[in-house]
Amino acid sequence: MASLDLLPTELLNLIAQKLHVEHISNLLRTSKRLYNALNDELYREASRRDNDEYGQPVSLIHAASFGEPASFDGLLSRVKDINSPIVDLEGYPSYRLPISKGVTRITILQAVSAMGKENLVELLIAKGVDTEVRDNGQQTALHLAVILKQTAVVKSLIEGGANVLALHGAQNTALVYALQYGSLAIARMLIAAGGANVELPAGPSNPVSQTVAYMDLSLVKQLLETSSAFFPEPCLTDALPSAIKTGNVDIIQYLLDAGAKATPDALSEACAADNLPVIKLLIQAGANVRGRQRTGATALHSVCSFEAAKLLFNEAPDLGRLLAAHQPAVEHVYRTYSLNQNLDIILLVLFLLWKGPRDQDPEDSGNRMRAIHYAAQYGHEAVLRSILAQQKWQVSTLSCTGATALHYAAASTSESRLNCVRLLVEGGVDMAVMDQLGNTALKSVFLNGYHPLNATVAEYLVRAGANPSQRQQNDKSPLHDALYHSDSESALVLIQAGADISAMDPCGMQPLHFAALFGCADIVTELAQRGVNLSARDNRGYTPLHLAISQGFEKYRNREDFLVSVERVITRKYSHAHTSHADPEALRGSRYLAVIKALCYTGANINAQATSMNLSPADFVGMQRFCWNGFARNEGPSTETEQVDETLQSADEVRKIWWKLAEYLNWQRGQRYQVVAAGAIAGLVSRFCVAPLDVVKIRLQLQIHSLSDPLSHRHIHGPVYKGTISTLKAIVREEGITGLWKGNIPAELLYVFYGGIQFTTYRTVTQALHTLPTAHRLPQPAESFLSGAVAGGIATLTTYPFDLLRTRFAAQGNIKIYPSLLSAVRTIHSHEGYPGFFRGASAAVAQIVPYMGLFFATYESVRVPVAQLELPFGSGDATAGVIASVLAKTGVFPLDLVRKRLQVQGPTRSRYIHQNIPEYSGVWSTIKSVVRDGGVRGLYRGLTVSLIKAAPASAVTMWTYERVLKTLKEMNADPVR
Repeated sequence: MASLDLLPTELLNLIAQKLHVEHISNLLRTSKRLYNALNDELYREASRRDNDEYGQPVSLIHAASFGEPASFDGLLSRVKDINSPIVDLEGYPSYRLPISKGVTRITILQAVSAMGKENLVELLIAKGVDTEVRDNGQQTALHLAVILKQTAVVKSLIEGGANVLALHGAQNTALVYALQYGSLAIARMLIAAGGANVELPAGPSNPVSQTVAYMDLSLVKQLLETSSAFFPEPCLTDALPSAIKTGNVDIIQYLLDAGAKATPDALSEACAADNLPVIKLLIQAGANVRGRQRTGATALHSVCSFEAAKLLFNEAPDLGRLLAAHQPAVEHVYRTYSLNQNLDIILLVLFLLWKGPRDQDPEDSGNRMRAIHYAAQYGHEAVLRSILAQQKWQVSTLSCTGATALHYAAASTSESRLNCVRLLVEGGVDMAVMDQLGNTALKSVFLNGYHPLNATVAEYLVRAGANPSQRQQNDKSPLHDALYHSDSESALVLIQAGADISAMDPCGMQPLHFAALFGCADIVTELAQRGVNLSARDNRGYTPLHLAISQGFEKYRNREDFLVSVERVITRKYSHAHTSHADPEALRGSRYLAVIKALCYTGANINAQATSMNLSPADFVGMQRFCWNGFARNEGPSTETEQVDETLQSADEVRKIWWKLAEYLNWQRGQRYQVVAAGAIAGLVSRFCVAPLDVVKIRLQLQIHSLSDPLSHRHIHGPVYKGTISTLKAIVREEGITGLWKGNIPAELLYVFYGGIQFTTYRTVTQALHTLPTAHRLPQPAESFLSGAVAGGIATLTTYPFDLLRTRFAAQGNIKIYPSLLSAVRTIHSHEGYPGFFRGASAAVAQIVPYMGLFFATYESVRVPVAQLELPFGSGDATAGVIASVLAKTGVFPLDLVRKRLQVQGPTRSRYIHQNIPEYSGVWSTIKSVVRDGGVRGLYRGLTVSLIKAAPASAVTMWTYERVLKTLKEMNADPVR
């Protein structure tokens, strides 16, 4: 390095020009002479490279961020225009500045201001920088420094002559931003510099309104004393409510002394805050107690204490008769401060009622929540008495939901509930009124669940004349509601009052079903003694006994013990009917055993079958145990009862078992003709929907030339299809819209027979596999795969001639090879014989067996979790079908292509729309030929459209099948009422 010190300066400059900036920087640290000689060259080289590589002064900003004023000054001298917004934040390579979102280009002054470098700010000001230049967001450096709370920078900018009154937007000065962001020290500097000397609109963004919110009287004084001429009366008046919210009486008084007016809005704000000294202060300042707020209400509508109301009434005794939108102040108070038994509110309400209007406003006829409804809802007995004494007309008014005050009193959970109900009934309320949901006052008793007073209130209402059976058509009756909450006492009151014990809810469930479902054994006995049908079925076909068994199984902790106890109960002789159903054996840990015993010993048919599953109660117990043990075997460590209980602790897991049970039984009990019909209809509907896509797929599969090589089809006389959409357009253009349904008749026959045979075979094989001993049972996915493979193979071979005919018709263009279906059969038989109908059958079976196996295995696996999502319109079956079809179709698609190529072999091979179809002799030769001509991708030609077709086809098929099968079962049901 000593030798470098001996070199002439000119030579050092030449060396520096060949070095990188970092190398020059390293040399500068080794020698003072080198620093003096190369410093300018370093700045010049850095500036040049910044412009060439970044188009902005990157090195300058780095020098500022690293706090190197000398380097900053040296680099700044090489910037042509220091005022332009040349710093591009989006293109900046390494340093991120805390600038507002949307601002992309700033000035050098704004950059150093954002960094808080007040010494560099002063340097720029000394060099004559323009402090008024704005970024692309129209902010000045002062705005930016204030927002970022750079106090020292703000001071330097103010001292450097920055315009403190510059506006950003319509009314945002630097002072507005300082107050908005809580920088009070900066705010004081700006006020002292005249930053408030601009008249801005009154409102929450006005500096006066912002300043009073900080409850700093000295700051408010500084603002108004410095710039009072710029804050006229409207600004002061508008700031008064903000000051009232703070509760600072000194600031409020200062504003009033400065010229603010005590408006009704300010008085209402004081009443809402219940600030009695401020209320007095405003009244003394001339506030109009009768004045209206901007909403039309008076200050009385905002009071929340008796003392505040008295202050207002002392000034205006008739204040209580003033309405806001036809509503008295008492309703506003109740709506805002209805706090149950808050004595202060009750006292205020009574005072407002005493001072308020007696008669109903002629223009006030709408339904809304009134004082009587609030009083009834919260159990304010004293208020109800006052209303009935002074404004009895309210007893017949309805709330916004169409309910009377009696509805609210009956549903209340207050201890004074019964007294309130009695007051309203004696006051003449109509007990037969139904609200918008169809609830009568009697039904409202049970809206909030069980309550100790439910039975007492219900008994009073029925004795007073309430109809215990009144309800909307097909709705639940009051007796249903009582039993829903296991309220046996209330249910007994209703039964003794003459309630309809055979009434059905929308699900076809009678009160006995509810009693069984919610464990009310005493009500079961009472209903049985009154002659109710003990084996009545609901819409799902369940009897009360079925419901009690299912619900008890879910609630009972030791489930095996529960099932054993149920078996013991339902198999007893009727000679034991005198045995009490409340003995310890039946009630051991579960009230549902008591229900089951009551049903069995009072005459319930223990052989009655649930029509949805054709399952008797005894079968129900057996299947419960089967599914329970099966679930425990798959999920738990052991079938021992104690360990099983540890594996299933939640009701959600139990519901999974019930779902599994229902699915198993639906497969087992479905009638054969129902399965055949459902499968056939599903195939018919599915085929018609996807026929156009099937034609497109066949045309693409039969096309042998390469789509990526134009030379491969230059000698072809037939059409050249290059994609799904283009193929659709070409068929419609050249053959008409009906061309998309070519071969549809044999295809419909194919799908009808195929669907029926497929689902029937699947059901038969599945049932056969279920009969195997437990030790030899296959896993569920393996059963589904095997059943699907067998079903697909049999259905394919049986219906294969229809598939071949469908393919040949779809391959026809405008030249008709077969004028009709019958002629096609005759031609193929005469020229090719019976084997002609089965060309490519081996490929079809090889393709369909794994395809259907994968499809049903995937479908059955996916259907369970999808079904629990409870998708609308039964779309869970469709979703599972789509997933299964896409996975299975992709796996076996090459064999499907081979099948189509083989199906069009024979004497008519060269007459189809693709006139260059080669001659294939078998499956393997076809595969070799396809791979040779088009590569492996050739085996997947038409896959896209096939998937597009397969997904909706499978979705439609499975959705239609499940819906039709369900409909046929419901039509075949024979419910017993």
